[in-house]
Amino acid sequence: MVTRGLAEEIIIRLEKLEVHDDNQRRSIWATIQTILKYEAASLTEAQRQRLGSRTEYFLGNSLRDRIHRYVGRPTIVDVVSFDHLPEDQRPPAIVARLADEAMREPDVLRGELSWLMSRDAEYAWHFGYRLGGSDEGHIWLDELVEVAKASKESLLLSAYLQGRADAGESEWREYLLDEWMQNTSHAPLIFDAIWRVKANTHTVRRLIKLVDQGTLAPATLSRLVSGGWICSLDAMDVSLLLERLARDASPAVSEAGLALLTQWIEAQKPGGIPESLTSIAWTLVERAVVESTQMLDFYWRQVGLTLLQQDPVRITQAVLRGVATGNIMFIDERFSILRRAFTLKPVEIWEVLADQLLSYEELSYGLREWFQGNSILDELDADSLLAWTRQEPERRPKLLARLVKPKETITPLVRGLLKEYGPESVVANILVANFNTGSWSGSWIQHETQRLETMKKWSRDPEPNVRLWAQSLITATQQYLSDIRRMEEEGWPYPTLFS
Repeated sequence: MVTRGLAEEIIIRLEKLEVHDDNQRRSIWATIQTILKYEAASLTEAQRQRLGSRTEYFLGNSLRDRIHRYVGRPTIVDVVSFDHLPEDQRPPAIVARLADEAMREPDVLRGELSWLMSRDAEYAWHFGYRLGGSDEGHIWLDELVEVAKASKESLLLSAYLQGRADAGESEWREYLLDEWMQNTSHAPLIFDAIWRVKANTHTVRRLIKLVDQGTLAPATLSRLVSGGWICSLDAMDVSLLLERLARDASPAVSEAGLALLTQWIEAQKPGGIPESLTSIAWTLVERAVVESTQMLDFYWRQVGLTLLQQDPVRITQAVLRGVATGNIMFIDERFSILRRAFTLKPVEIWEVLADQLLSYEELSYGLREWFQGNSILDELDADSLLAWTRQEPERRPKLLARLVKPKETITPLVRGLLKEYGPESVVANILVANFNTGSWSGSWIQHETQRLETMKKWSRDPEPNVRLWAQSLITATQQYLSDIRRMEEEGWPYPTLFS
């Protein structure tokens, strides 16, 4: 709006504006700074001075205002990267100096503790760390604890404790946390203090005890995903944590468990799941297979690929169970596990699939698009598959046919199905529907002409039933080709799917 000649109106409104809410004041300050930084060319010198003066009202040079300015969230006018700045001009150093200054003005600091403990104070860690490192007499500890408990946020307190530990009082910090373990109301503070610093066996035992005694909800352990906290632990400690986390069976927590396990596996060189983690890994994978989100699918696949090497049959059963619920689509990352399982143990995996198809007939619909886009069944022994269909001729041939899409070259399986069940059977009609289903780009008539050439090739197959089936397709296609040509000439929109 400034660039459209409305600068004066905007400045007048800003000069009259009275705001008392801290977040709104900071937002308006950022707006003015943005105008001065990016639209200064559209302002007169006098207008620039008036705006500069107005910024002092919203965020001035007092200690309180500078704390909000530099400890709060970066604004659009802040430099994204500080690497080119001298060390003493980067945010951590500026915030540390503000903490030193605040300790000399305790009344101001006391008035800002609630804000510093909130999520609005994005650089609170550097402030609290410096405060802790300087507070040799622990003067601010009790006040920080009370504010943290009241606000249910404790980043500033955790930073304070770590600052004291790094200043030579690590034993004091450990003693304090042990003391807090006796007070159930301190559980969230203990957790925050633990996960903000490097993990070790001792901290894991603390977390386990908090969950076991009921003072920390298992779901809270989901926050350990942030920062890869779990990566430096040994397998036994990871197992103990995941077992506690898994006491909450909700989808979000199961996803967090798989995320933690993925982080840990990727941090090990070479990767893999040791025996001590196998049981909990299977629990998380089998529990989460009925859910689907972008990140859950990714974590599930990462863990599943590792478990695949241990038991291809069991992981296949898990994938198929997910497909049967309708929550795993053919584009899901987890289908790649099914492909690899077939490669490892084709006969055994087919037996699992066959059993599941008979138990959950709708599974054939969920698997249809994925199987039709692969050649997995063509790699199996066609005679064995046909023998399977003969055991229930009214049901099994249809289940198998739904997974098969005829390609340019007739495969032994397609030939066998047509020979066994005839060119006018339900099975033959399913194969036609599968062949007709798909997408393409470009000319519709060109697409159908190419398909017609494929059908003519089929019509020369040595199997009579294949030739009869192909000839019926040729006849039907030739009948509507003229209609397609007319519609294309008239500019009709092409269908994206023809079936």
